[in-house]
Amino acid sequence: MTAHAAAAAAAAAASEDYIPAEPIISAPIPPAGAPPVKYDAIVAGAGIAGASLAYNLARDGRRVLLLERDLRDPDTFRGELLQPGGVRALQRMGLGQCIAGIDAQACHGYVVYRPKVDPKSFESQKNIVDGSDTHIFTQIPYPSDKDHIPNTPATGYSFHHGRLVGNLRRRAAAHPNITIVEANVVDLLEDGPAIIGVKYRQKNEAGELVDVIAHGDLNFDCCGSFSRFRAKLSFNKPVYRSHFAALLLRDVPLPLPNHGMVIMCNSSLVLCYAISPRELRMLIDIPDPLPTQSDESLARYLLAHILPQLPSFLHGPFREQVIRSDGSPIPIRSVPCQLLTAGALIRPGVFCLGDSLNMRHPLTGSGMTVAFTDVLIVSDLLRPLDTLADTGRVIQALSSFYATRRRVSASMNILAQALYDVFCGGGGVRPSDEELLQFPPVKALSNCPLPMFAPSLRPLFPPGADLPNSLMAPAERHILPMVALRNACFRYVSRVGTDCLGILGGITPNPIRLLVHFFAVAIFSVVMILFSRPSPRSVATAFSAFMGASNIIFPLIWDHMFATHSRQGPDALAPGRPENKAKAM
Repeated sequence: MTAHAAAAAAAAAASEDYIPAEPIISAPIPPAGAPPVKYDAIVAGAGIAGASLAYNLARDGRRVLLLERDLRDPDTFRGELLQPGGVRALQRMGLGQCIAGIDAQACHGYVVYRPKVDPKSFESQKNIVDGSDTHIFTQIPYPSDKDHIPNTPATGYSFHHGRLVGNLRRRAAAHPNITIVEANVVDLLEDGPAIIGVKYRQKNEAGELVDVIAHGDLNFDCCGSFSRFRAKLSFNKPVYRSHFAALLLRDVPLPLPNHGMVIMCNSSLVLCYAISPRELRMLIDIPDPLPTQSDESLARYLLAHILPQLPSFLHGPFREQVIRSDGSPIPIRSVPCQLLTAGALIRPGVFCLGDSLNMRHPLTGSGMTVAFTDVLIVSDLLRPLDTLADTGRVIQALSSFYATRRRVSASMNILAQALYDVFCGGGGVRPSDEELLQFPPVKALSNCPLPMFAPSLRPLFPPGADLPNSLMAPAERHILPMVALRNACFRYVSRVGTDCLGILGGITPNPIRLLVHFFAVAIFSVVMILFSRPSPRSVATAFSAFMGASNIIFPLIWDHMFATHSRQGPDALAPGRPENKAKAM
């Protein structure tokens, strides 16, 4: 039996020990006519950030109201990979056991796959896609975490997101200081510039929706990436760059179990990780706009543009999740990839955390690590305060939050966006919807031999048909610098990838070290260009590659290291407010 067959048999024999927990019981609606209940803190949103924050505040003796629109375990593919730095933060909060019992899979590092290229020329994009030797790969382990077990690689975990969130909510609901309510937060209660509470809508015993008022000394917006309150609390807006299409592959024989996989494709990246003993999540980055599903454009794109660029052991499971046996396409879930630089308005009585505050490209799977780290920082800053009702002291205590979080958040935000810009930001775009309609029907694609990607897709088309322009190689003067950067990055991480993975995993976050690594890649690309084919043209290409790297990294450094991440909200220092009078005295 081959190694791949043995791995498949082991996966098939594995029994998933996850047993769905009991549903969370929402607190009853307050009696009609009762005055608003006063809490030390109100947390809107019981996701990754909200549930862990409520638990931390409750452990410090605060009375907390935790509000969530739906207390059932969420069914989403966002936030399924927790880096070692996030595991460490979860353990520090006393929530490390929430990873147990959810079929979480240990992750000891990454495997990066790249299609084989002509070793004599970095410009070549040709490879043989049908066979077992279509890709080369490099294994990158996590560095050891000296704070835990020295000389042992750190460990991350991947899992079903809803199961972890469900465990976090149950730990929060079990704490006597937390009141958890299934309700929809509809508004923030404002008193001048201050936020003094929330209005939420909850079902009574008759199933009727009732508006309820609750007052809180400090109110947290943890409503996530689509927070309806961000416009009142932030001066930055999310930017949309691409979409992640999600597939759930089953019984895949992995060459290296317990490792995440990154597959370099033309104008795209594919991320894979196991979320249970028999399930492999695959996330495919697709540049905007997302191909439509109604006319099979998305399925055509995946079958004709992405499938040929995957390692051969993924071909069968990939087809099974894109197209049915009768040739009809399977609906595919997708989510927009949002970028949001932290830009909070300082307003008395309110604070943002999680995706409400800051988002980066999900390519590196670092969102939960940043969120848990932010929760730890906020909890540590508020712990010395006897009460959260003293708005002036709360604002003063939280004033150092952005500088404190920068070491972790800047490292992970810059790295995520820089990697995305290098591998997906240039050198080709996805076919347009009109061009995708020129592809053969999905049913035909399901039965034809695997095509070779651009410019070798021609065998798919009838004789004499023109190849869609977007599938042809872009102008050489445009693509060569980006190809050089990508290939240099692949070869660089093959040598010093463990240290880079320490930054990505939140184990050794350091923006300065990240900057050194990035420019080492840029210089390495220049050397590769000049020594592969010395000529005046190579000098120009090398210069373009270095300038391209500079144009990627310097704006990111400014945005995440030096730009203002917080500013005073409207009338935040109004002289009539009691706390501002005290400050003036």
